[in-house]
Amino acid sequence: MVAFPKEEEGRAVATYLLQRRQYRAAVARTGAEAAELAALDSLKVAVVSLALRDPLGLEIVARLRAADARLPVVAVHRHTARAEDETTKLEALNAEPLDAPFLMPEFRDCLNRAAARMTQLPGNHPAERRRHARGAAVFPGVVETPDGSSACEVVDLSLGGMRIRSERRSADGAPVTVRFHSPLDGHPFRLAGQVLRTNANGEQVVLLLPGPVAERAQYLALVAQCVFNNRHRVLVTEDNEAIQDLAARALTGIGYCVVQARKVAEADEALQRGPVDLLLANIGLPDGNGIDFVRSAQEAHPELCIEFSSGTVLESDETAIEGMGFSLLRKPWTAAALRGRVDGLLRERREAGTEGLGDKGTGG
Repeated sequence: MVAFPKEEEGRAVATYLLQRRQYRAAVARTGAEAAELAALDSLKVAVVSLALRDPLGLEIVARLRAADARLPVVAVHRHTARAEDETTKLEALNAEPLDAPFLMPEFRDCLNRAAARMTQLPGNHPAERRRHARGAAVFPGVVETPDGSSACEVVDLSLGGMRIRSERRSADGAPVTVRFHSPLDGHPFRLAGQVLRTNANGEQVVLLLPGPVAERAQYLALVAQCVFNNRHRVLVTEDNEAIQDLAARALTGIGYCVVQARKVAEADEALQRGPVDLLLANIGLPDGNGIDFVRSAQEAHPELCIEFSSGTVLESDETAIEGMGFSLLRKPWTAAALRGRVDGLLRERREAGTEGLGDKGTGG
């Protein structure tokens, strides 16, 4: 898919993709045409100009990313006062920015980097592609109805709406407004919708109604990030049940898949069962030492991100952690601190891996 408001630019990119990559590109010139193409299931790569309007190019990128967390996306933008803000949003959407105007060798290199980004994602297998765009997240909010407002829990996000839990339920078809703050950056949302149905478990499915373009783009970016986070598995080793639950709520609240272990033996079994992206390791566990466990885990899984967590730490343990090159998150930590540390470590790993593959890919 190629989407540019200027036909000559779109045709040039489409011709390159056909001649060099054997991709037959569908070309869109308006935001509406691009939105239709973004819904296709057969896309191999997407090149989108942020100069598109109605909907905005940035919203098209968000739709593409939410629909497929592994689609290589190149976003073309020009140097403007908003360029830095756009770059930040593109990073959250895992899209590769390209400054315009550009030469074809620059586009080739950017396309290689976009493809390299996708190879760094866990579970990159055809059978796992094209999953329904949904970010499994749980965080508090407020639902407003014609009869008043009440606290609610947002338990799921998708492109077109969300599921909420609340003591006050509205009839199917009733108008509602859901307010909440993004668990990622605190951005306040106030989204108008309509109750589509009430599930057997009491959760209500809310269909979002059209709203301001900027607000919609922010929401789609949140969905995309939660979808991306959901591809990552975090193993939390902690024998304190209250802290274990706090960690699980903090990380599942922004879409991460959390695996819990209260003993070294349970953690070792979890590593054997499936891929783990990050290990949050408590030092003192009932059946062993967390530092010794991390050493063995690192030998078997060198790509594993490691973060230690502990309250009181012996000087010898602190020296050992520093010698291994890892950091320590001291208890009591807040949910925001834990989220920030996990996000940062996984982002560093992704950027380091992307740069390496990108250099390798463009060298030939």
